[in-house]
Amino acid sequence: MRTFLRRVEQLETGKLDEGKERPKETRAADLAAVALLGERGITVKVRQHLASLIALVEKGHAMPQAPAPADGGEDERALALYRWYREWSAIAHAVVMRRDYKISLGIAQRRKPDKKDGGGEGEGSK
Repeated sequence: MRTFLRRVEQLETGKLDEGKERPKETRAADLAAVALLGERGITVKVRQHLASLIALVEKGHAMPQAPAPADGGEDERALALYRWYREWSAIAHAVVMRRDYKISLGIAQRRKPDKKDGGGEGEGSK
């Protein structure tokens, strides 16, 4: 999470950790990515809250309990999570080419072995 927050900040400010600047050609795309995160609920306020939670955990404090959603909020949150997952999995399917990686991500399943290829049945399988 700390890495994610640092990278979003780099996109927002245009500065890298080493004091270098991000390429000027990507500035518009960087800001568009930060704006898209904001539309999806990862606002500056949320990022600050997450950074404060990370600081608490690093100091050894227990995590505070998340507030319960307001009436009907659970259905809305579940729907929003489902929509996010659908978008994420579509992007992952397009970007991740290796089948073993897709299986690790949970967006593909292992293929069942063919029975004609000696899929575990026969004389020598017991």
